[in-house]
Amino acid sequence: MPMSIEPPERPRGNHTTGCAKAAVTLQAENQARAATPRFGTWTVLAFALWGLAVAAGSFYGFWYEITPAETDVALAGWPAGSACVLAADRPTLLMFVHPRCPCSRSSVSELAVLIARCQDRMDAQVLFYKAPASPEDWATTDLWHSAARIPGVVPRVDVAGAERRLFGASVSGEVFLFQPGGELSFHGGITAGRGHAGDNQGRSALESILLNRHSPSTTAPVYGCALESPTSLQQNTPPPVMRRRNHEL
Repeated sequence: MPMSIEPPERPRGNHTTGCAKAAVTLQAENQARAATPRFGTWTVLAFALWGLAVAAGSFYGFWYEITPAETDVALAGWPAGSACVLAADRPTLLMFVHPRCPCSRSSVSELAVLIARCQDRMDAQVLFYKAPASPEDWATTDLWHSAARIPGVVPRVDVAGAERRLFGASVSGEVFLFQPGGELSFHGGITAGRGHAGDNQGRSALESILLNRHSPSTTAPVYGCALESPTSLQQNTPPPVMRRRNHEL
């Protein structure tokens, strides 16, 4: 009779050890995958929201720079009771400034350009608002000294805003031009935006008036912070809304 040959038995110990190693390897791979950061839906959403926030902030900053402040309707003539001096032989220019307004550096810079182009054609006074109960030198900042260095410009302290209320000024950088008889011939700003120096409608109109040329405009937008709002000045936020916009004189 032919003899049957049994297949050799596989060593059971090696099989068990291999399975255990495979299980350990799989567990290690799963742990590595769990530890590896994944750019999932929430991560993409977070990046998208961050991008929108940056874009919104940039747009808001741009909008704020190019949006004029609202001012009161300008008075018709020189107010009684003012401590400022109205020149009898040439126009008088008044600029109201908050001494800590960053936007007003460009207004003072544009005033220097105006003075250089219209020498001896006006008296110019810059009134710096002084907060009530503030130290004596509170208004004499570097902005004050910049205005004082302009030839022919007289800086003055407006204690507690007494003069600004007489003239109806409400925004830092607001300008008034009066004729010798007291008639108001210009009211507005002399910058192209908040903190932006360069050619602008207000300065061009003043140059035309002072050089005895026809001026197409007697008012211009004012870009600046509120004269009596130190909180908005510190935070660089928009000034509170005033009552009415500039009106043609």
